[in-house]
Amino acid sequence: MLVAPVTEEATKGLFLVLLLWWRRHELDGVLDGIVYAGMVGVGFAFTENILYLAAAYDGADGLGPGGVEAVTATFVLRCVLSPFAHPFFTAFLGIGVGLAVTSRSRAVRLAAPVVGYGVAVGWHALWNASTMLPTGFFGTYGLLMLPAFLLLVAVAVWCRALERRVLTAALEDAAARGLLPAGDIPWIADLRLRRQVRADARRGGGARAAGIVREYQEAAVELGFLHHRVLRGTAPGDFVQRGQVHLRRMRATRPLIPIPAQVVTVR
Repeated sequence: MLVAPVTEEATKGLFLVLLLWWRRHELDGVLDGIVYAGMVGVGFAFTENILYLAAAYDGADGLGPGGVEAVTATFVLRCVLSPFAHPFFTAFLGIGVGLAVTSRSRAVRLAAPVVGYGVAVGWHALWNASTMLPTGFFGTYGLLMLPAFLLLVAVAVWCRALERRVLTAALEDAAARGLLPAGDIPWIADLRLRRQVRADARRGGGARAAGIVREYQEAAVELGFLHHRVLRGTAPGDFVQRGQVHLRRMRATRPLIPIPAQVVTVR
C-alpha cells in the first residue's frame, strides 16, 4: 500500500525526467508536462487494469472468488469509477517538470520535479489507503479525489489560455523582427481558428492542402515557444539552429497555403 506509490510514480516519472534531460525542447511549459504525464499515466493504467482484471477472473491476489462477478466489480471500480487515477497522480510530476523547463531559477528547476513527485506519491498513497480512512472509499472518492481531479482539469484549461497569450506575445515580437506575417498570428495561436483554417484548406484543396497548413502552423508554434524562451533567457544552447529549422519549414510551406485559409480571420 505504501511501497506501490513510491515505486509506481518513480517508474512513470522516469519517462518525464528522461524527457526533461534529453528532449527538453519537446516541453514548452506546464501544459505539456500535464499532457505527457497524462499519456504515461493512461498507458500505465491500461496495462495495470488488464492485469487486475485477469487476476480478478482467476481469483488471484486476494481479489475474490474469481469469475464474472469479480471481474465486473473490478471493472466498475478501476475502469468506470477511477480510470483517471494514474494520470491524475503523475500529472503533478508533469507540472513540476513543466515548471522546471520554464523557470529561470536553478533552485526551482531542481526542486519542482522533486516536489511534483512527492505530491504524486502522496495522492497515490491516499488513494490506496482510502478504504482504511474514516470517510471510506466512496467518501474519499467524492470529497477528495474527484474535486481534486476537476481542479487539475481547471488548471490545465487555465494553462492553455495562458500559453495562448504567451504564444501570441512571442509571435508578435517575432513578427516585428520580420520572421512571419503578423496577420498569421491569430490562426496560429488560437486553437479554434487553427482548426478552422485547416478545415477550410481541406474543403478547398483536400488533404494535401490541410497538411500544408498543419505543417506551417506546427512550425510557427514551435518557433513561437522557442522565441518566448529566448526572450525569457531560458532557451536551449542550440536555439539558433532550432529556430532556423522552424523558419525553413515555415518558408517552405507558407507560399503554398490556400488563399481562403489566409483570410479566415477577417470573416
